[in-house]
Amino acid sequence: MDMIRFSLLFFILSTTFAWSSPQLIIKNNKQYPFNQAKLEDQFKTAYSEFEKEISPLVGTITLTISPDSCLRTAFNRESKEVEFCPGKNVFNAGLDSVDIINHELFHAFICSYDDTLCDMKEKDYLHEALADTFAYNLNPDDVFGENFYKNQVFLRRYMTTHRVGLVQGEHEKGNALSAQFIREKTPLIKLLPLFHEADIPEEVEDIISGAPKSRLNRYRLALNQVMQIEFQFAETAGVHSVEWSLPEGVEVKATSLTSFEIKITSEPESSKGFSVFLAEDGTELGRRAYYFGIKKN
Repeated sequence: MDMIRFSLLFFILSTTFAWSSPQLIIKNNKQYPFNQAKLEDQFKTAYSEFEKEISPLVGTITLTISPDSCLRTAFNRESKEVEFCPGKNVFNAGLDSVDIINHELFHAFICSYDDTLCDMKEKDYLHEALADTFAYNLNPDDVFGENFYKNQVFLRRYMTTHRVGLVQGEHEKGNALSAQFIREKTPLIKLLPLFHEADIPEEVEDIISGAPKSRLNRYRLALNQVMQIEFQFAETAGVHSVEWSLPEGVEVKATSLTSFEIKITSEPESSKGFSVFLAEDGTELGRRAYYFGIKKN
């Protein structure tokens, strides 16, 4: 009798669907309330697009609703599962955003298609670019990630004037690349060889003096301590000038078109600021985030 009860409970909490390859497994051990039929339909639509664009798949694709230690809605490379995480500022664990579902399903699909690509973490920006392009192909509008965060209408715009070599982080680099892929209407299957090509070179280097260089662009300075930043741009980047967007309490003084002195004059109202790289006509070509705080004695 106990074995019968256990089998019935497992069927309720972890359901497998096998309309065709691959099988869909939805884990919902905490019985988080969600629209299962809607999620199944979205999976079918997304898989049909992947099959058409790249390849049919075999095996299983697992979606986990509100797993333990769930930090954010994302594809978990270790477990090979798409995790939907409830959060105070997130609508319905991310399940209300079609773009988010399609984006994260692409990660799962491509890892099922070729697990060697899944392990290439140095190509995270390319994973993000392809996942955004896949989401756009399924729902072609101007913006990505509606109905995800409660305090944002969307996460980002698909189209950007940023150059890959002038931004940092896998999502900004991925955004710059996917905008190119979308404009050129490049089939996804033709983009997979990029995983085995050299990375796109950086087009800017910042030379820091007056403070130790930070790999994460995080700087703690004493009040009125001066730090110098000089940007060196590749000629191909086409950068004409640099503008700054800094929080109250952080001041910048230009010593040339590409060199600046920065100091903290009072406790910053926030830590994050940006250097913005502009073309001669004012087009924003890229940016770099910096974080400033007062050095504690």
